[in-house]
Amino acid sequence: MDVAQPITDRDNPELHVICEGSFVDTNLLHLDVSPDKVLLMPRKMSKMTIAGPALLVTPVFAILGLLVYLFGRHPWVDAGLVATVWAVTCAIGAVLGWAIYHDSLGGPWLIIDRVKRVFVFPRTSESFSFDQIDHLQDIGTYPFQPSTWSDNSCCSELHLVVKENGTQRRIPFLRGGRDSINDFRHLANALAGLNLVPVKRIRGASYSGMINQRWLTPELVNEA
Repeated sequence: MDVAQPITDRDNPELHVICEGSFVDTNLLHLDVSPDKVLLMPRKMSKMTIAGPALLVTPVFAILGLLVYLFGRHPWVDAGLVATVWAVTCAIGAVLGWAIYHDSLGGPWLIIDRVKRVFVFPRTSESFSFDQIDHLQDIGTYPFQPSTWSDNSCCSELHLVVKENGTQRRIPFLRGGRDSINDFRHLANALAGLNLVPVKRIRGASYSGMINQRWLTPELVNEA
């Protein structure tokens, strides 16, 4: 197969994202590479993610509390109400900040054991040997079926494509959160550079009906 191969079959569902897999903020992903294992890890969540909303609203509430204390009919009561609203707002902000990134921080998304030659998804307890894997694909195209994404929206997913009984089955284990087709571009390039399994990129464009695929590890294609 050529390194770059255009595909015109836009109606093929296998060439489109399906809006499945776990949501992840790709800015929080990094590869931890060692001779024995490759870990796809979440970055540590900055404390500012939780404390940030509180720091932003505190000056506003401080000014408001001072104003109601100086000019209110019941200074202490009014200032106490402002303080209560401030505390509730900070608590809600902290909970939301934790909830948004909690899924991204629950341990490795993927473990590649280079010695045992196996892909392990610890969060779903699934594993696949290198021999079962056809390729890994970074896909960013339009959805095949109407969904929560509009017909004019793109999104990104990272799929593992495995061989089963003479057919292929794709496993969409991660999806990006931004309206972008390139959320997993850098990660796919890094995984391709490890030369473990073939890695493919599939792309569609809003201005064209053509979908393109490109092997990022062409030296492995003939062996796959």
